[in-house]
Amino acid sequence: RLGIGGAFEAMRRAVLGDQDPDVRHAAAFAMGELGEAGDRRVIGVLIDAWGAVGEDDSFAVDIVRALSGLNAREAFNVFAQALQHRDDRVRQLAVMGLGRLGDAAAGPKLIRSLGDPHGGVRRITAHALGLLGDPMAIKPLLDSVAGENSEVRASVAEALGRMDRTVVKQMLLAARQDPAPERRAAACYVSGRIGFVDGLENAAADPDPLVRKAAGLAIGNCRDLRYREILEAQLDDPEWMVRVAGAEGLRRLGDATACPALKARAEDPHKVVRNAIRVALRALETA
Repeated sequence: RLGIGGAFEAMRRAVLGDQDPDVRHAAAFAMGELGEAGDRRVIGVLIDAWGAVGEDDSFAVDIVRALSGLNAREAFNVFAQALQHRDDRVRQLAVMGLGRLGDAAAGPKLIRSLGDPHGGVRRITAHALGLLGDPMAIKPLLDSVAGENSEVRASVAEALGRMDRTVVKQMLLAARQDPAPERRAAACYVSGRIGFVDGLENAAADPDPLVRKAAGLAIGNCRDLRYREILEAQLDDPEWMVRVAGAEGLRRLGDATACPALKARAEDPHKVVRNAIRVALRALETA
């Protein structure tokens, strides 16, 4: 822990050949700390140790975790191989390692990891792609949003917010015209997260209620007061979920001039809508 280089040889022997797995694990951890203290000799040892991981998944975690904290370009191939490991912890750490390298060659490998079966891997992959800023990742990121869990979707939206805004906007406009309603709704979600409000009025009139709902929430997130009347109109939508989105969108918009419209619908026949209207009114009247 003190980063004493004199212990290097003992740690090298332990991590590469000790028969006790607990000793190997401790040595790998110590090597990572030694590397973070500035001793770059540990990188080669850890790379060699990766080749001897075998069936010890915990040791694989130790090795990849240590390397991922060292920003070691030499470890690129270890990270690339680790993306295919059976243990999701190893794959998550491999994604972190590749993301920290900032190497454009990692882009295609990370894009493939957007399809990983583990949500944690997909979430970290989106973040890593955002750091990398590879424009080739924009469409795969956008394509991955539909059907994802909330944490991964948020990570994808954050990543897209880091990328070339002109290209992202063009792809979002195209995605809002996709034949699949879930993809149109996903494009609305991302639009709201990055503050791209232009054209959402069209999505608010989409024939599919899921898209109208997503558009209402996105408009609210963008906080553009010019769109208040569109959200007010959603309060009269035939689908209760869209009416809820209209009320919630008005709450997010933060424009108190929407209070009369909300009060006029306070007795909506659906209890969830009534509750959303009460919440919105409470927020706007006390702002």
